[in-house]
Amino acid sequence: MKHFFRKIGLIALICILGLCILTGCDKGNDDADGSTSNTPSKGLEYELSDDETYYIVVGIGTCTDNDIVISDTYENKPVTSIGDYAFIRCSSLTSITIPDGVTSIGGGAFENCSDLTSITFGDNSQLTSIDFSAFYGCSSLTSITIPNSVTSIGSYAFCGCENLTSITIPDGVTTIDNGVFCRCENLTDVTIPDGVTTIGKDAFSRCTNLTSITISDGVTTIGEDAFYGCSSLTSITIPNSVIEIGGSAFFKCNSLTSITIPDSVTIIGDHAFSGCSSLESITVPFSVFRDGGHRFSFNVIKKVVLTSGSRISYGMFSGWSNLESITIPDGVTTIGDSAFYGCSNLENITIPDSVTTLGRYAFSGCSSLIQVENGVSYVDKWVIDCDTSVTTVSLRENTVGIANEAFHGCSSLTSVTFENKSGWKADSTAISSSDLENTSTAATYLESIYVHCTWTRSDS
Repeated sequence: MKHFFRKIGLIALICILGLCILTGCDKGNDDADGSTSNTPSKGLEYELSDDETYYIVVGIGTCTDNDIVISDTYENKPVTSIGDYAFIRCSSLTSITIPDGVTSIGGGAFENCSDLTSITFGDNSQLTSIDFSAFYGCSSLTSITIPNSVTSIGSYAFCGCENLTSITIPDGVTTIDNGVFCRCENLTDVTIPDGVTTIGKDAFSRCTNLTSITISDGVTTIGEDAFYGCSSLTSITIPNSVIEIGGSAFFKCNSLTSITIPDSVTIIGDHAFSGCSSLESITVPFSVFRDGGHRFSFNVIKKVVLTSGSRISYGMFSGWSNLESITIPDGVTTIGDSAFYGCSNLENITIPDSVTTLGRYAFSGCSSLIQVENGVSYVDKWVIDCDTSVTTVSLRENTVGIANEAFHGCSSLTSVTFENKSGWKADSTAISSSDLENTSTAATYLESIYVHCTWTRSDS
C-alpha cells in the first residue's frame, strides 16, 4: 500500500513539474513580485539574412504576448534587425523590449500599434536607424528615449503618435526627415541637436500643443509645412545658419506674436507665415519681399523692421492696413511708387539719408503719418504732395527731399521758398542755390521742369 501511495505521489510531482515547465515557457506570466519577465517571447517569426550571418524579426508569428521581448539571438545567430512591417497593426501589443544588438528598425515595423505604450532599449543599444513610419500611428505612446547611437530617423517615423509628450533627438541625427513628428498633438517642446542641417517637409506639422522649439545653429533649411498648424507655438528663434524657409513653413501658427528672420535667409516660400493671426511684429531682410510673394498675413502685422536691402519696390507694403511702424535700414536708396499706399495706421517712419528716389503715391492714404502744413504734405523730412490750389509755399527748414511729382498739377504755384538752398539735386542734376534764391524760378522747377524727379539735399 505504501508503495502505491509513493507511486501516486511521484506521478503527481511529475505532473506539477511538467505544468510549471509549460507555463514557464510563456514569457507573458508575471514574476512573484508582480513584474514582467524579460524572457524572450516565443513564437516570433525570424528570417535568416542573405549572407546567413544574422536573423531579422519579420513578424509576430504565433506569439500571443502583449509585452514582447525580442531575443538577442535565434538559433545561435545574432538578431540585428526588425524588418519592414514586422508588427504592423498589432493592436494588442502594449510594450516592446529591443535588445542591444538590434541596429535597425524597418519601415512600418510598429505602424498603427495603437495600444503600444512602452519601448525599451538596452543601455548599450547599437541601434543606428529607425526607418520610415516605424512607429506611425502609435497613439498610446507617451514618451520614448531614442538611443544616442541613432543617426537616422526616417520620414513619418513617429507621425500620429498623438499622446507623445516628449522626445529626445540624438546628437548624431543630421536630418529631421519629412513628417517625422507630424500630428504629435501633445508634444510640447523640442530641441533640435547641433548636428541637424535640415528640418524636412511636415516635420512637426499639426503639433498643436508645441509651445517652443530650439533650432540649432547648423540648420540651413526649414522645409515646406515644417511647423504648419502649430497653433500653440509662441516663439521661435531662427539661427543665422538658415538659408531657406519653405512655403507654409509656419502657416497658421496662431500664437506666434513676433518673428526675426536673419539676413542669411535668401529664399522664403509663399505663405511661410500666412494665417499667423497674432503675428504683429516682424524683423526681416529685404530678400523676404524680393519677388513680391505673399509670405505674411499682412492685415495683422503692426511693426516691421527691415534689416537689409536697397530698394522698397512698387506697392511692397500697399494695403498693410494695421501697420503702425516700419524701420528702413541705411543703404536703401529707393522707395518705389505706392510703396506704402493705403497704410492708414502707419504713424512712425524714418526715411534714411541714403534714399535718393521717392516714388509717386509712395505714402498716399497714410492718414496717420502725413503732416500737412500750408497745403504741403510731409512724411518725416520729405515733401510728398501739395494741394493743387496752393500759390505760395515755404518749405520747412529741415526738408531733405521732395518726392517724384509731389508738385504735379500745381499750376497755380508761383512762389516756393527754400530755407536751405544749397546742396539740392533733381535726380542727378545739381540745382544751384542762386536759382533757388528766386522763388518764382523755384516754383517753375518744382511744378514743371523737374516735376518728374526726386529732389534730395546733401549738406556735403
